[in-house]
Amino acid sequence: KTTNALLQVAEIIKHNPENLDYLFLYAKMCNQVNKLIEAEKALLFLISKNKTSSEYLHNLYSVYLKKNNINKSEIFVKKLLEIDKNHYEAQRDLGFIEYTKNNTNIAQTILEKVVTDKSNDPFALNVLGLVFLKNESIDRAKKLFDRAIKINPKYIDSYNNLGKTFFDLEDLDKAYILFKKAYRINKNFSKTLINIGNCLSLKDRNLFAIKAYKKALLYEPKNTEI
Repeated sequence: KTTNALLQVAEIIKHNPENLDYLFLYAKMCNQVNKLIEAEKALLFLISKNKTSSEYLHNLYSVYLKKNNINKSEIFVKKLLEIDKNHYEAQRDLGFIEYTKNNTNIAQTILEKVVTDKSNDPFALNVLGLVFLKNESIDRAKKLFDRAIKINPKYIDSYNNLGKTFFDLEDLDKAYILFKKAYRINKNFSKTLINIGNCLSLKDRNLFAIKAYKKALLYEPKNTEI
């Protein structure tokens, strides 16, 4: 269905090449289904026509985040914030970008403000938890992961991060309970499978650990950690 819709929109664009709304729709659809090269190309063209569109900039930096191109994502998220300094998602995602660059103090300053302004965003709470974890503020990190889970009981990243926190504290039982909850949400998420394998190996349940690692390899065959 999605492929047919994309083809239909592409056909409409051929007959309406000056209509930027159709091209933007196409770019958003490509972004949604991870056709990132097509989305990037369309959005760069759109921005060449309108450099101050917050919607174009927002979609483009999100494409670069998906591509794990942190530097380009940072360029466009900052351009967006120059236009709209109160853009919530841009502020939040800049915090995430600073975290990925190991600028934990900057990330903490940004994300603490974001969480104060909007306290029910599990992604923001989760990333701020990771910041505290990196700064060895373990209790504050645990509280944030727990808050994210309470807001969204299916938010798999916080189960894994809270579980990893207990794992590092050598509380394998609590860690394993949280990894199993993450597994129930998505049985094919490689990060969860790796965590389960690590936990089981330390519990001397090596055959089950190997099964978890082998399943994780199906989804990430080039992952050297696995």
